[in-house]
Amino acid sequence: MKTHLIEWKRFVQKGPTCNRCDDTGGTLRDVIRTLNAGCGAKLARFRLKTTRLPARRIGEFNSILIDGRPLEQIVPGVTVTETDCRSCGELAGKPMSCRAVVIKGHTHNAVPADLIRSAICRVANCCGDDCDCGCGCGKPPRKSGTARREAVGALPCCDLKLARSRRPLKR
Repeated sequence: MKTHLIEWKRFVQKGPTCNRCDDTGGTLRDVIRTLNAGCGAKLARFRLKTTRLPARRIGEFNSILIDGRPLEQIVPGVTVTETDCRSCGELAGKPMSCRAVVIKGHTHNAVPADLIRSAICRVANCCGDDCDCGCGCGKPPRKSGTARREAVGALPCCDLKLARSRRPLKR
C-alpha cells in the first residue's frame, strides 16, 4: 500500500488563517478522511501536510499539491485565477488577492470537495480498473454497484460534478 502526501499551503498571520483557506482545509480533511476510510483503505493511504505561508508568498495561498503536483495540473480543465480576499487583507493589513480555482467557467474561492477527490483519485489510481467517468484515464467501464463506488459516494473517482461542490463565487 502506497502513502500519498497531500500538501495544503495556507496563509497564516499570527495564528489565524484566512476564511477561504480555512474552508478549503476543512473540505480537504473531510475528503482525506473519507478516502482513507473507504476505497483508499485497501489500495492507498493519504497523509495531509499543512504548510504555513507568510504574506510574501501570496501566489501559493490556498494551493494543494498531491505527491508534489499542483491539483490544477492533475484534473483537465481546471485553471487558477486570483480574486479579492478581504479575509487575507484583514490579516495582512493591506488589500490582497488570492488563488481561486475555475471549473467549467465557475470560480470557487475555496477548493471544492469533488475537485480534491478527483485529483487525489487520479494520482493514486485508487479506484482500480472500474472507472467510466470519461476522463480519458484509459480505464475500462465501471461495473455497476461496486463496493468502491459506494465507499467513495456514488461518484466515479475522476468525475467532477459541480452540483455537489461548495458554493461558487458570485460575480
